[in-house]
Amino acid sequence: MGAWFGLRWYTGNTLAEYGPGVEDGGMEVARSAVRLAPRDPVPRWKLARLEEKTFTPKDLESAVKHYAEAVSLSPSDYRLWMDYGRSLELSGNAAQAELAFRHAVELAPAYAYPHWYLGNLLLRAGRTDEAFTELRAAAESASQLRAPVFSLALQIFGQDSVGIKNAIGPSRELRASLTSYLVSSQRLDDAFGLWNSFSAEEKKSQYPIGEELLKAFAAAKRFHIALELARQLAPDDSLEPVMNQVFNGGFEMGQAASGAAVFGWQLVSVPQAQTSIDSNQYHGGARSLRIGFKSSSNLALNTVTQLVAVESQAQYRFEFYVRTDNLRSGGTPKFEIVDETDGTLLGASPPLTSGTSGWQQIKIDFATKAKTEAIRIRINRASCGSDPVCPIFGTVWYDDFNLQRAGRVAGRKPTVEAKAHNAAAMG
Repeated sequence: MGAWFGLRWYTGNTLAEYGPGVEDGGMEVARSAVRLAPRDPVPRWKLARLEEKTFTPKDLESAVKHYAEAVSLSPSDYRLWMDYGRSLELSGNAAQAELAFRHAVELAPAYAYPHWYLGNLLLRAGRTDEAFTELRAAAESASQLRAPVFSLALQIFGQDSVGIKNAIGPSRELRASLTSYLVSSQRLDDAFGLWNSFSAEEKKSQYPIGEELLKAFAAAKRFHIALELARQLAPDDSLEPVMNQVFNGGFEMGQAASGAAVFGWQLVSVPQAQTSIDSNQYHGGARSLRIGFKSSSNLALNTVTQLVAVESQAQYRFEFYVRTDNLRSGGTPKFEIVDETDGTLLGASPPLTSGTSGWQQIKIDFATKAKTEAIRIRINRASCGSDPVCPIFGTVWYDDFNLQRAGRVAGRKPTVEAKAHNAAAMG
């Protein structure tokens, strides 16, 4: 007799576990499973789920009944209580659904989905504070639920950044994830405000989030805020990019100096223009930038560039030192100053003279415009005229790049925009 009932239970459980869907006759299979194993909660759970999918009032009423029978047979299974709560809410019994969800939370407090379902029910009931207590717990337990929780917060609180911050709570990990989410949602001001609610130690520990925010502000051409972020992320003062100054102008920090992701030298070496840091030739310090040209074709130069944050409507002088060895070309290198906001050429150096020369200083005077926040220093070539081939050979060294603002010594004074955002930072 024991074997008979054991076989019935096993058969019913197997039918429930592996039975087909509603469209393939699964409902009848599930009912057969219930008849074979009436004391097993799994067949009733399976039947209730199938009945829910028909969306008919009669089947929904039956689903609630079968979920209730399932939880009575297995009262410690939080999954059954979650589904029971969902069916109760669908049938219009929100009060009983809340009790079911709360029981699921009690059974599995460390699991995300009981909190998620309870939080959503409370949110639909207009109990926002209670709802986000549960939704925060869900987001802390399951990273895949963070984006939906953040989306709900943005829908509920709109432009109220303080409300969003309070809804997410004090968790460092959640605030960092929310910062990243706000960046992806193009709410950069809110992301910056939330970022500035972190301590200096927290900012260093969340470096990838800060770098993501930095790159987003740079891409949005809001370079003063980007500069402030780059300074916050620098490991020490000596590696902070500074307003009105060329970063690592003498190449003493080497090519891979920290802080160069946005504000720093971007050096590209190609076979036709081999770019490297040279410790054998230099004007000042102990290093210089060396470019060895070996191209028999019309080589376009975009191998050396740097972004520098500057002030608007100001006069500047850009200077550097250059040395050449057997430079031969109809289109020799030159440096250009470009407004990064709109791409306007603000100034350019004269092309280098072919041949060999010792260290000589070159200066470019230029003025920024009303909306200028940053300039790009870049190497380029003079026009080769009618020569379609325009080869270039020889070696050039550059050193001691310097930017000076007329009437003011460059320094670390925070920008007006950065000050305003810091003052308005959340928290």
